[in-house]
Amino acid sequence: REMGRKAAQVLKEKYGSEHYSKMAQSRGANKKIKEAPQPSMSAAEAGRRGGAVVRDKYGSDHFKRAGQMGGVSTKEKYGSEHYARIGRMGGITKAKNRSIASDTPEKE
Repeated sequence: REMGRKAAQVLKEKYGSEHYSKMAQSRGANKKIKEAPQPSMSAAEAGRRGGAVVRDKYGSDHFKRAGQMGGVSTKEKYGSEHYARIGRMGGITKAKNRSIASDTPEKE
């Protein structure tokens, strides 16, 4: 601690007390804390707008290709039985879905 005080004293003599004021200001010590700005749009609206921009830029086939790639990746990761299990779950209550999902263990 003593060395730190001595170093601070040397710097104060060399640069003056204004040096420390400028440092504090540049670090934001004297800035007022502002409230977080309210979002101008909802997440759903942002998603819709973002999707529309991607569609306009790459075309609607872009989404089809992305979905197919995701399906292939999921099939490689979990196997084709994964899709059969999902199909059996369609229109069934959550409790029955859990029992169907636990019947066949997923691949890693």
